[in-house]
Amino acid sequence: MAEKLPSMPWLAWVGGGGEEGEEEKGRGAAQAQQTEKVETVQPLQTDPLGELPEEEHTHGLFYRCTQMFSDFHKTTDHEDKTTMVLGGTATSSSCKAEDCAAIADIIMGSGSSHLNKVPTIVRDIHQQLMKITYMSQEDRLKKTLQEMTVAQPHDVVVTLLRCAPSCDRAAVTMWKAIVSSSRAAEKVLPELLCVLEDWPLHSTSTSDKDDSDIFSLAATVALWEITHLPNHPEALMMYFPCFFVALLFQIFSSTAQMPVEVNTFWRRCQQEHCLPTNPNRFIVQTMKSLLCHLEYEDVVSEVEHECGWDTFLNIDNHQYAVGLLARAMLRVSQCLCYRIARYLFRLLRREEARWEVSAMAFFVELLPCLNIKEWDERILQLFPIYLRRDCREMRLLLLRCLLLLCKRPSMANTILALTESLTEVLKDKDGELVDMTLSVLSEVIRDADVSIASSIAVQLAEALLPLFENDTSHVQLLSIHLFQVLMELVEEDGKKLLEKNVRQSLFLLFRHLHDENQCVAQAFWETLLQANMFLQERKLEQLLEKTWSVDKCLVPSIVRDMYQWLTFIMDVSAEHRLDKSLQEMSLVQSHDVVVTLLRCAPSCDRAAVTMWKAIVSSSRAAEKVLPELLCVLEDWPLHSTSTSDKDDSDIFSLAATVALWEITHLPNHPEALMMYFPCFFVALLFQIFSSTAQMPVDVNTFWRRCQQEHCLPTNPNRFIVQTMKSLLCHLEYEDVVSEVEHECGWDTFLNIDNHQYAVGLLARAMLRVSQCLCYRIARYLFRLLRREEARWEVSAMAFFVELLPCLNLDKWDERILQLVPIYLRRDCREMHLLLLRCLLLLCKRPSMANSILALTESFTEVLKDQDGEVVGMTLSVLSEVIRDADVSIVSSIAVQLAEALLPLFENDTSHVQLLSIHLFQVLMELVPEEEKKLLEKNVHQSLLPLFYHMYDENQCVVQASWETLLQATKFLKKWNLEELLKTEEMWRFGECLLAEDRSRADEYLRQSVSYLHSPQKAMREAAIRLTARQGTTNNFSTSISNLATQTLHFLRAVERHPSFRFRLLQNQLRMAWRRRPSLLDNGWPSVCYSGRPHCWRSLQS
Repeated sequence: MAEKLPSMPWLAWVGGGGEEGEEEKGRGAAQAQQTEKVETVQPLQTDPLGELPEEEHTHGLFYRCTQMFSDFHKTTDHEDKTTMVLGGTATSSSCKAEDCAAIADIIMGSGSSHLNKVPTIVRDIHQQLMKITYMSQEDRLKKTLQEMTVAQPHDVVVTLLRCAPSCDRAAVTMWKAIVSSSRAAEKVLPELLCVLEDWPLHSTSTSDKDDSDIFSLAATVALWEITHLPNHPEALMMYFPCFFVALLFQIFSSTAQMPVEVNTFWRRCQQEHCLPTNPNRFIVQTMKSLLCHLEYEDVVSEVEHECGWDTFLNIDNHQYAVGLLARAMLRVSQCLCYRIARYLFRLLRREEARWEVSAMAFFVELLPCLNIKEWDERILQLFPIYLRRDCREMRLLLLRCLLLLCKRPSMANTILALTESLTEVLKDKDGELVDMTLSVLSEVIRDADVSIASSIAVQLAEALLPLFENDTSHVQLLSIHLFQVLMELVEEDGKKLLEKNVRQSLFLLFRHLHDENQCVAQAFWETLLQANMFLQERKLEQLLEKTWSVDKCLVPSIVRDMYQWLTFIMDVSAEHRLDKSLQEMSLVQSHDVVVTLLRCAPSCDRAAVTMWKAIVSSSRAAEKVLPELLCVLEDWPLHSTSTSDKDDSDIFSLAATVALWEITHLPNHPEALMMYFPCFFVALLFQIFSSTAQMPVDVNTFWRRCQQEHCLPTNPNRFIVQTMKSLLCHLEYEDVVSEVEHECGWDTFLNIDNHQYAVGLLARAMLRVSQCLCYRIARYLFRLLRREEARWEVSAMAFFVELLPCLNLDKWDERILQLVPIYLRRDCREMHLLLLRCLLLLCKRPSMANSILALTESFTEVLKDQDGEVVGMTLSVLSEVIRDADVSIVSSIAVQLAEALLPLFENDTSHVQLLSIHLFQVLMELVPEEEKKLLEKNVHQSLLPLFYHMYDENQCVVQASWETLLQATKFLKKWNLEELLKTEEMWRFGECLLAEDRSRADEYLRQSVSYLHSPQKAMREAAIRLTARQGTTNNFSTSISNLATQTLHFLRAVERHPSFRFRLLQNQLRMAWRRRPSLLDNGWPSVCYSGRPHCWRSLQS
């Protein structure tokens, strides 16, 4: 032990050699290297490696391993060869391929004495890798690790996880070497999975008798690193379902509980690798990494979009997140989901209490990918096991699973075999559990192929009777209906056994006949009748058959008799016998049939639904009936009509809505519904608006009755919205429903203030889905708008405006413009805004300008409106139209517009001022030369207002006024005034204007009066100066001169005596203004004042 041994690279003993050429070169160079690398090796101590420098550490490690292998191979030929090889390595710095292979043979030997050293070798390799930063012979390491792993995967995996639970750099190198071999990966991954599945610790033992526990999270970290390798092992796809499910359950376990020792371990991992604070968040990242590296990025992004990954970290919402993930995977790969489902099924058969809820939640979502013909019996084996569990979540999942399964063909009889387990669940106190159990049983028993054995019928009957007294009305209803069906479907031979239970039910049924809930009372009445028939004691056994064709007046009476009979009797064969009679009556007397049925059953009970189903099952009858139903639907809140029997009682419009709701939910809705879709759609749209705007007391009373019978929404308008959505969905327009839902548009319908916005949202959504359908709706809306239905016009116009893009304006332009004069006369702001918006769209179409300009008379009336938004939009329409290059403006239109525009120069809204001034300017430019004479008067009237607005506080108004005033001087050919404008001599412009046109001086000064009251200081001052200076001349009337002189004197006095004479001057000015009525006799405009004049308030300030 004390003799000197030559130095040798440490990797020489852990793997086979390289290529043959390299081996020969190694043999030749051995002697040369021997003298260069000889160093003294110290005798082995207790820890001979701990205190050595790196190179000496390598030599000591090699020596210790050499000695270890020699001790176990002294007596065999194989061991002799190995000893010889080891002796050779003692004199050589490199290892031959044969020698490395011999050492590998020792390590991989079949004897237990060889294999129980694998943990020690793995630890030594890890320690050495921790001390070096560069490996020149990585392939040798790979081969040795891979062969050890193939022989002893358990020892390799467990030891490596114990050595490096946080998966440091050396451990990553070793994992990379191991999984780079597909054979080794196939051995390693199941072992890693075993550790991953045990939370929080995995207990096991290796061949060296080490039985210390391993953290499950250590395997998760290792899997994280493996998924991030450049070339992840193909075996990962093979074991993907197992790893995926294990991670899923690890998320659940780590979220539900986090032991102290796991927290301590995780803090250490977090410090080393900068991992997330919470282990469960890291496990979620590992799952996402696993999915992404196996090319399931779509699943990751879809769950991310629904915020599903964050939901995993909340234990209360974990089941929801599991379902979200399962549905996302099902959409991406059914084949993969099938494999996961098989694995989950195997786990569920193990009855792993830790995992069962999450496993079942995922399994239920994956049911659609399973072939039920192969799986049905195996799946149903699970139900008796788990229904016995005292776990509410598990039971709900199982019942949900059964609800899905019982809709598959031929599954009913198989599920019915679980009656014993299901009847046990019916004893539960949880209303939701009982409710779902009854729903499952109802679905199964209603299957046409099911025959109920007497033993099953008795079991169910005994479990159902106590539920008649349940506090939940829905549970009562389900149990009563199920009991009723039991009496109908029990085998003839088993009726005797069931008779005892039926007799026990009579008192309970009778006691509830007057229940407060009308639906419950009705159900008890029907079941009592069925019980009477079952016991051969029935007294209601008559069918009113009349020949309605003899006298058409009998149709309402016959319809009522049919309805009453169906209310009391549940004879399926009789129902079918009624179909033909109802259909024939509907073809001849559709009005009487529809109206009478709506009067008999306004809330559309079971008997009414049966009759509607019978009627619309005939396409010819449906084509006759639907228009009659539409007539009732369109009249809010009541439809007044009379039938052939002289009954003229009103019908609730909502009764037709409820009937339509039921028709849309029939398995085969009538084809005629597509033909009348635009009409029903628009009628429902207007009904939403009407019911939101007003709800009469009698309608409210009626609706409360419907709500009690059918568990409908509290508000009728919310139910009408549901009916519209149902109509769209059943006619395959789900995209429209989801798009409006995404924008919260359906809820917006229920707010009268936002109704118009919701209408626009719905219209745009429909336009994106089907332009053809929108064209049909637009045609129908146009016909309604031509009727001038005041109730509907705003909603109709709102929808119509949105649908304009789908109309061919070459055919529609003139017809649309016919509506504008009609509705512009309406005193309705919303309608004006919609029409103007419509015109703004139309005027952008070619050749529409002249047609719109023909509506000038209507526009000028709208311009008198006090609403700034309406006036602004009208000016925008006129501006768009007049600027069209093809427009020619006749003088009559120009004069009309000019007269309407001049008052708008003084509008309080600057936007309206600008639009009106610009429009006036364009008018002057575009009016033909030969017709300018007619417009001169209006242009003269505009000069002084435009002049005063050049002193406006808004610079945009100033600029517009200057440009328009310049255009007006050119129009009137006043070249001197034009020159003053160009040279910006504003004050001289006013004086010259008054001096040049003496005949209009009085008119100009009258116009100036209103500007004396302007709230803008600069405009008031301009008006005062012009009035005062020109008023001192003798060219104007005496009253005007006096007013101007007094104003000038007052202003000068205020300037000289700013304070002590202020009150006296105020009184004097008031007296002067009180004498103003004498000016009215001279043609001055009448202006009403309240309080102090504007000009005086300005002076006071």
